[in-house]
Amino acid sequence: MTNFLPGMFPAAAVSGGGKIVKAEYIGAVSSTANREDNYVFNDVPIGAISPDRICVFGVLCVGSGDDLSFSSLTVDGVDAERVLPNRSRIVDYSNHPLSFFTIAKPTGTTANIVVSFPAFEVLPNIIVFVWAVRNASGPFAFSAGATEGNGTSLQVGLTAPERGALLFVGGHQNTNPATYSSAELVDSHNVENRIYDCAQLLSKKENTSFTETRSWSGAANSAFAGVAFQPVDTGYPTLAGRALGGTALDNTPSSFSAPLPPNIQAGDMIVVVVSLQAGAARAVSTPSGWTKLFSEANGNVREHCALYRIATGSEGDSLSLSANGSSRWSTHAYRISKHKGRIAGATATGSSAQPNPPSVSPPWGTGRCLWIVTEADTINPGNTGRGQLLYPSGYFYGSYTEQIYLGNISLKSAAAIRFERTATLDPPNFTIFSSGAWVASTIAIE
Repeated sequence: MTNFLPGMFPAAAVSGGGKIVKAEYIGAVSSTANREDNYVFNDVPIGAISPDRICVFGVLCVGSGDDLSFSSLTVDGVDAERVLPNRSRIVDYSNHPLSFFTIAKPTGTTANIVVSFPAFEVLPNIIVFVWAVRNASGPFAFSAGATEGNGTSLQVGLTAPERGALLFVGGHQNTNPATYSSAELVDSHNVENRIYDCAQLLSKKENTSFTETRSWSGAANSAFAGVAFQPVDTGYPTLAGRALGGTALDNTPSSFSAPLPPNIQAGDMIVVVVSLQAGAARAVSTPSGWTKLFSEANGNVREHCALYRIATGSEGDSLSLSANGSSRWSTHAYRISKHKGRIAGATATGSSAQPNPPSVSPPWGTGRCLWIVTEADTINPGNTGRGQLLYPSGYFYGSYTEQIYLGNISLKSAAAIRFERTATLDPPNFTIFSSGAWVASTIAIE
C-alpha cells in the first residue's frame, strides 16, 4: 500500500558558529485504501546513515477523526516519540487530525513504518511526511505547535532555536476522494486547488517567535502543525526521556512502583511528579537520595509533589514510592541531560475548569531552561468516560493519566513541557472537563 513521493527540496543549513541542525526532506508515503486497522509502509526511504540522525514523521489524516486517534507509530518495530498534538482535547473532533513522531535512527537507509489507529471506527487515508535530521540534541523537539480550523488560511507559531530546524506539515481539503494520487501531494507553498503541502526552513536566532502561514483559494477544513529542533550545543538542558505511570481503576495501594525513563546515565537529573487521591490526607515518603521540591494538596488531590535527584546510573527502570495510606497514584517522570544542576518550582491551587500553573522566577535569574507544567484534579467526568483536556498553548509532549471511579471521585493528572530562555515564566492555563478543585505546578530546570 506504499505510494512514495520523493522530496523536492534539497538538504539545507544556515551559517553560524557551533553545530548546525541539518534537515533533509526525504519525501512522503500515502495510504491507498480506507478502513485498515494498521497502516503498513515497507522499505520507506529515511535518508543516509549517520550516527547522529533522527527521523521525523509528520502524519496527516485525510478525513474526520478525534485528536487521540494517533495511537502509535513504530519504526522497524520500535515505538517513536509522539510530539503532537500540542493542544489535545479529549472527546473532540478535527477533520484533519495530525501529529509528529520522532525517533533516533542512526542505521539503515530504509525502514518499515506502522501507524496504528485503534480509536477510529471508520479509518481515513493518511499521508506520512519523512525528514532526516542531523546534529539535533535528540529526538525530543525544542518547540511544537498545532492549529485547525475552517477558513482560507491557518497560522502556527513556534519558538525558533539558535541554529535549529523548523519543520511544518499542513493543508486543506477541497474534496474527499477515497484515494489521493501523487499529484495531490504537494511540496510547495502554493496549495490553491491542492490538498496538502509540507516545507522546511532553518532559523538563526534563539527564542525568535516565528509564525508560518498557509493560504488557499477558498474556505476549507484544515490543520497545520510544526516542530523545531535544537543543536547539541546551545546550552539548553536536553529532554532525554520520559515515562508515565498510574494505578489501575479502583486500585488504591499504599505503595507504587513509578516507571522511570530508560537508559538513565550518571549525572542525569531525574524529576518525578506524583499525584495522590485518597479519602484523607496523604503524604509521599521521600526515597533515600531524592529531594522533594514541593508538596501541595487541594480537595481530593491529597498530595501533588515533585521529587528529583542527580542520577548515579543505578536507578533502574522504576522508583519505589510509599504513602501513609491507600491511594490512587499518578506519576510523570523525566530524564534531563546537559543540565546545570539547578531546579526551582512552585504550586498553585484553585477551583475552576482552568487549572493555572503558577508563575516562576528561578533564583538564578535568566537562563536557558526546560519548563514542566502539571495539573491534577479529581473531577468526575461522568458518562463521557474520558472527559476533556486542553494543554496550555505553546506547551507540548503532553501526557495524561486517569483512574475513573464513577461514584464521586476520579484522579486525573496531566503534564507538558516547553523550552525558553527567560527570568520569569507565567504559563497559560489547562482546560479540564468541568469546575472543581485542582493543584497545578511549574518546574524550571537549567
